Amino acid sequence: MSESEQTVGLWDRDCGLCANAMRWSITRDRAGAIRWEAFQVSEDPRITPELRTACQRSLHVIMPDGQILAAGKAALYVLSVSGQPTVAALLGLRIFSPIIEIGYRLIAKNRLLFSRIFFPRSKAEACEVPRKP
Repeated sequence: MSESEQTVGLWDRDCGLCANAMRWSITRDRAGAIRWEAFQVSEDPRITPELRTACQRSLHVIMPDGQILAAGKAALYVLSVSGQPTVAALLGLRIFSPIIEIGYRLIAKNRLLFSRIFFPRSKAEACEVPRKP
């Protein structure tokens, strides 16, 4: 898959939960659909200052056509290319959309706890989500 056909996944290099989730995705994304870049150092010209700030609070992916998915929608996309397309499709149904976004926010706000639950053997520490100014 060429770079122009890849989705860019923007992750927080300072967050252990984000790092573990990104590594989990890489090991399961057999097609190489996502090119992961730490938002803090990415040189992708599509990353505006506003997007960089938003990346402090949630996962973002930039699709090849330029569409940007954030938070729960981005997580579902990652899940879909990481070997779980059926689960992602079911959770992506309109009826579950509010639940996915609320769940995503809950996990993001409690990164340390969920990092220990999802990745108990990891030594990486999760970070705090910055509060909106």
